Amino acid sequence: MGGEEKVDVDVDPPADHEPRHPHSQALPIEAPTLLTFGEHDQCTSTRFASPITSRIPDAELVVFDGCAHAPIYQDVEGFNSRTLAFLRQHYL
Repeated sequence: MGGEEKVDVDVDPPADHEPRHPHSQALPIEAPTLLTFGEHDQCTSTRFASPITSRIPDAELVVFDGCAHAPIYQDVEGFNSRTLAFLRQHYL
């Protein structure tokens, strides 16, 4: 262990790099779709939000300020309000 050398590795992609995510190549979805992201989500970065949204016709994106991976629990009132508004607009 004493002879190991530490190497700093920059894991952040360049600013012009379009992130690749398994869901970025989504199949065509014809139904109006609400995509929700937490601003501080470390599981699914908001960097993926626009690429995913752009690949789904009639998709709407909502990023919840101050939330991480579960805005449904972290901003219950905001999440429910936004989701109900979307459902009323498209389905009810």
